[in-house]
Amino acid sequence: MYQNSPSFNFVKAFNFAMEISSLRMLSPLPIIWKNKRFLNMGSKKRYKGALKVINHYAMEVIRSKEEEQQQEGSEESLRTHDLLSRFMYSSSLNIEDFKDKEQKRKFLRDIVISFIQAGSELTSTALTWFFWLILGHPRCEQ
Repeated sequence: MYQNSPSFNFVKAFNFAMEISSLRMLSPLPIIWKNKRFLNMGSKKRYKGALKVINHYAMEVIRSKEEEQQQEGSEESLRTHDLLSRFMYSSSLNIEDFKDKEQKRKFLRDIVISFIQAGSELTSTALTWFFWLILGHPRCEQ
């Protein structure tokens, strides 16, 4: 059931892309991953596919937020809701910064992905430290 949902595919793609990006830094010779990228083969080919899934999901989030705001129709709702709404409002104030609506959406997409990445890193770091501290204090563990 969950394996066919868009959010499950996004999570799998996001985790894969993060893993490949991390492994790139550990590569002894950058020429290896650069050749894979140039030839579009192996993990780099799957990486590109994962990026498409990630970008598509983030764009769907933005489109659904745009539809929600059109239904509400109030400029006040843009300023008071969630973080994405606030970014959408501030970017609508500076509309001359973007060539067209698609460029604005790509900007918002990058923000969405950045916040998802920051949240996942924050959570994993917090859990790592939590377990490390618990293991260092057996009395608290009990």
